[in-house]
Amino acid sequence: MEQYLDQLPEEMRRKICRFKRWQDAQASLYGKLLLKSALEDAKLSQSLADITSGIFGKPVLPGVGFNISHTDGLVLCAFAFNNEIGVDTEKNSPIDVSDFKTQFSDDEWREITYAPDQVSKFYNCWTAKEAVLKACGKGLSLPMCSVTGLDNVFYVDGINWYLRSINLFPLYIIQLASQFPVRTVLPVMKVFNQCTHIAYNQTE
Repeated sequence: MEQYLDQLPEEMRRKICRFKRWQDAQASLYGKLLLKSALEDAKLSQSLADITSGIFGKPVLPGVGFNISHTDGLVLCAFAFNNEIGVDTEKNSPIDVSDFKTQFSDDEWREITYAPDQVSKFYNCWTAKEAVLKACGKGLSLPMCSVTGLDNVFYVDGINWYLRSINLFPLYIIQLASQFPVRTVLPVMKVFNQCTHIAYNQTE
């Protein structure tokens, strides 16, 4: 892990080392490495050291949209030019969906409860909302129930955000939200420590 930490700016290293759980530190580290790789592959002059924070704390790079998400066994970084984006992923594992009823509108909850596979439907709805909140940059400052949508278009404060499901791994639900519709997704796989498989998506 130390060899990868040395590739990051000092402030990022400090933040990663403050995590109490090694799993969280590792996921944060790998997310930053994915973004670093995406910037280098795109031959951009910006680096991780150029990242600043928006009003609600969302990391910002001029002219580049990016977002990182991780869950059990997977780290993702989505990357796009001139398009605000958010990505969220969850492992499709057993869960009591009734614990989250208050986070959904009545219509959304009906869709979940009447779905043949309630758990998969729940994760699809949940990751869509999370991706939109991350794309708009407001994150936890807005409740999940304030994000509503129809088909692949969601709304936050009267602004449209476009959703796209990304099918990369059978066990994971992945949703990508963007300011403008995404035409192409180019998955790029990276492997660290010879056992951790992670990916970033460059979008167009």
